[in-house]
Amino acid sequence: MPTIAELRSIIRGQLTGQVPVDDVRLRDRWLDQVMHQQRALLIAQYGRGTGVPQSYYQIIDCLEVQCGEVECYGIKSGVKHNYIVVPLISSIRDAVSYLGTVDGQMNFTEMSLSGFNAQGGRFGRKPPAFTLIQDKALLKDLPPVKIIRLVAVLYNPSHGLCGQSIDDFLYPIDDEDIAKLTTLSIKQIASTLNIPPDIQNDAAGQMAPSNQR
Repeated sequence: MPTIAELRSIIRGQLTGQVPVDDVRLRDRWLDQVMHQQRALLIAQYGRGTGVPQSYYQIIDCLEVQCGEVECYGIKSGVKHNYIVVPLISSIRDAVSYLGTVDGQMNFTEMSLSGFNAQGGRFGRKPPAFTLIQDKALLKDLPPVKIIRLVAVLYNPSHGLCGQSIDDFLYPIDDEDIAKLTTLSIKQIASTLNIPPDIQNDAAGQMAPSNQR
């Protein structure tokens, strides 16, 4: 699995000679955005088939349990909940494979909002549960924990870094899809120039022609 810096280098290398090195289209933030978009398309294709490979999932171990009223579209719930703020999760089915304790020993049960709000049974201990609303996961029947682990497919993988340097971040993608990701990203950037992409990287050693007087 390559780092995000290595993927940027591949894309820049194959576009050298077509895009000036100081072009906004070759800056880190723009390249990352293009890669996230193309990665989402690859994930969507898996979503229609046999399922997303595990290499697309990330482990996020820094989600702090908070308590307060949840606001949705400017309207407060009027009830205090335990909750965590979650990064934007992919819209595919089974995008969340685990949400629970950091040791991985207690997976909380995902519920619909109506099921989450329904009263539980009178007897026995109820298992921890959660429901997703926009950028929050509401939690109930929690064990005494302050940090929650999330294992999920994120739209923007860099939002799950937990303080790690983005340049050293291993980009969550299946090894077999790396070439597809870089090729699709190069084509998208090259399409803004109205010239064919240098997929063979045969422009890497060429210098752009100087202006003639």
